[in-house]
Amino acid sequence: MSSGNLDVGGAETIGYEGIGTFSHSSGNQTIGGSLLIGRNAGSSGTYTAGSADLSVGNTMFVGRGGTGVFSSSSGDVSITNNLIVGRLAGSSGSFTMSSGNLDVGGQETIGYEGIGIFSHSSGNHIIGGGLLVGRLAGSSGSFTMSSGNIEVGGNEVIGAAGDGSLIHTSGNHTVDGNFILGRDAGTTGNFTQTSGNLNIAGLADIGRNGTGTMTRTSGNTTTGGILTLAKNTGSSGTFNVTSGNVTSNNSPPFDGTADIVISGKAPNLAGGVGQLNINGGVTVTGDVVNNDTIKTTDADVTWNGDVVNNNAYISDPSTQDFQNDLTVNDTGYIQATHNKDLFRIRGDFINHSTMASEWNTVKARLRFAKGGVENDKMHEFYIVGADNGTSGTNEFAWRVLNITNQDITLIDGDGGSDGALYVQIIKGVVLMGSDVVNISTDYAINIYFNPALNPTLTGPYDFGGSGGGQLIAHTPLPPSVLLLGSGLLGLGLLGWRRKRS
Repeated sequence: MSSGNLDVGGAETIGYEGIGTFSHSSGNQTIGGSLLIGRNAGSSGTYTAGSADLSVGNTMFVGRGGTGVFSSSSGDVSITNNLIVGRLAGSSGSFTMSSGNLDVGGQETIGYEGIGIFSHSSGNHIIGGGLLVGRLAGSSGSFTMSSGNIEVGGNEVIGAAGDGSLIHTSGNHTVDGNFILGRDAGTTGNFTQTSGNLNIAGLADIGRNGTGTMTRTSGNTTTGGILTLAKNTGSSGTFNVTSGNVTSNNSPPFDGTADIVISGKAPNLAGGVGQLNINGGVTVTGDVVNNDTIKTTDADVTWNGDVVNNNAYISDPSTQDFQNDLTVNDTGYIQATHNKDLFRIRGDFINHSTMASEWNTVKARLRFAKGGVENDKMHEFYIVGADNGTSGTNEFAWRVLNITNQDITLIDGDGGSDGALYVQIIKGVVLMGSDVVNISTDYAINIYFNPALNPTLTGPYDFGGSGGGQLIAHTPLPPSVLLLGSGLLGLGLLGWRRKRS
């Protein structure tokens, strides 16, 4: 068909039990019923459209029981009901659209029970219902969109009971319902976005009961509900973010209610294996609860909200800017092993960690700064770790503590009444005689510093408050003791080797 109009009142089948080919280079075709391409087992159907327009009044099947191929290089395709690619077990369907518009009034399924492949390189794609890629057990679905826009009116599930993958390299991706990767146990759902925006009105589960992986190298991700990685026991969820913004609008901003949860349905509830990997410049907006792993690599990440860490926070090396509070609970720990690692805290640092054997910040920098949510210079700093005197140290030491133009209140973080913080360098201390003006505590907490690296400080200096805490010079261990370790440290670092269990 090279021009004109073709009106079919009922169904149209290309490849019923044999081989069928339909070539539609121009003109309009209207089908009142369903369009079936590769209808039964052993059949093969091919529909090729050029700049033609196609309207299907019911459901379009590409590979219902056999092999189906549909391709359109231009024009518009409108489907009143559903689009199903790879309907029955043993079937295979391929849908290719290089330009134009695709409007599906109902649900779209890529890989229902068979194998489904969808490729849309340009144009607009509107789905009135949900999108399922890899719908039933044994199915496999692959969806690629390299340009244009896609809007899903219902839920989007990549890897429902089968395996599914979706690659979106450009444009805007909108989901009016929920977004799920790896819905059922044993399934795999992968979503890759190299550019553009992903806007989800509902919740997002990356690994609900199966395995889900989201990789975004550019653009923005926004959810209206909770963003969860590895939601249920036995699941696995990984979110790789290279740049852009991650925003969850589940609750009013920064009220302590979880907006982003890594492993588990709620704080301290068992989930699967979840990991948030951040590279490059990234802003995360929402209150975050980490029950598994956050890893920042060569990143400059801003956390707009409370961050509660119940397991591993690993910096390798990176700058992290906490606009509100950072809370590390008893099972949580921080590993930052490079002198370029910086933790900037604009709220409070609430530390209750008991994970001394896992904690390692001996080379990292800790800085308190004004701004963020509270936009003031008042900070609470919870101290854990034993006071081992002027010739000792503990596992919770930092290389640099910077409190320039800030006021710090020290609080015991392990339920006792005393403790100590060991640092090599302390910056921003305001002195009035033998008193420290900008540090106070009602606990017997001391801060020890290396006098060789702080030549203007002698000490001891008294903190404000009723606890009797002091800022005290720390005497490094002699070199003969350090030689017993696994390596030599520079003279300026004597006494600061991290203990390991």
